[in-house]
Amino acid sequence: MTIREWFSKHLTKHGLWPHEAEAVLAKIETDATEDGFPSAKPTWLIVEIFGKNAEDYPPQLFMVMAFLVNHYAVTWIDANKPHHFARPMFL
Repeated sequence: MTIREWFSKHLTKHGLWPHEAEAVLAKIETDATEDGFPSAKPTWLIVEIFGKNAEDYPPQLFMVMAFLVNHYAVTWIDANKPHHFARPMFL
């Protein structure tokens, strides 16, 4: 499983549909490369390792990065589906 797949699973496990999780991950990728790669934004690290094998990294890393991914999920929900039932799962 890649790190990107791990985050997709994290987002869907917390209530987003697969196409919604893909939209959140796409937003992270867009932000990471918006002003050149690597960007000054913290998302560049996540995107840099998206294709790597998740088993090669400690679980603590995913918990820290999940805070940022959750922030993007809430931002996406607020912009696209403000009454989404899964919003509280990312707070």
